[in-house]
Amino acid sequence: MNYRFRVAFIAIILCLFVLMATGWSYSNSRHRNPSQNQEKVIEKAWTKGKEPVDVKILAGGKAIKFGEKFSSDAEWMKGLSLTIKNKSDKTITFVSIALDFPEALAGGGRAMAQHQILLGKPLDLDSSTAEPFILAPGQSYDIPLAARYDSIKQLVERSPQSMDNISKITFRLDSVGYEDGTLYSGGEIYRRNPDASSSRKWIKIGEQLSTPEND
Repeated sequence: MNYRFRVAFIAIILCLFVLMATGWSYSNSRHRNPSQNQEKVIEKAWTKGKEPVDVKILAGGKAIKFGEKFSSDAEWMKGLSLTIKNKSDKTITFVSIALDFPEALAGGGRAMAQHQILLGKPLDLDSSTAEPFILAPGQSYDIPLAARYDSIKQLVERSPQSMDNISKITFRLDSVGYEDGTLYSGGEIYRRNPDASSSRKWIKIGEQLSTPEND
């Protein structure tokens, strides 16, 4: 009886050991490559009104749409490329784009990591040393993310997250500057405030400013 009990006990211990070992191996492999089988998606932030540029996305050479899920490996952003096309009737000289990473919370979880793409010279920074950017009506411009991958990786990994866990990007068109000095932002077109002493540097086109005579 004692002999049979010892054999059964040893068999149970061996089974538990095998289960623990295989379970740890599976869990560890998931931790190393969590995004290998995850679907990826690029979403677009909501904007009021029509935007002055169209945006097309290539993922690994394949055209995808905003919100369309697709499969790729952990370095999927190296194969991403954005193409913006000027669909306005004015020449664009400045573009500001934000790429948000909602899975990577920065600042102790208070804000998500964000990578900015700036093309050209901001209209309100006369001292900017940025290279000139000109996008005539109907013209397109490619933005491959492979050239930005290292800086995006550094940004994301300042949070507790790693690049292997990133499966979602939110695209947002922040602002567009035109050759005539006007500015698109948030679905509205702005012009410079003629009152240089005002704290409001930009006013909506068509907005009536108050004057001492009207107060």
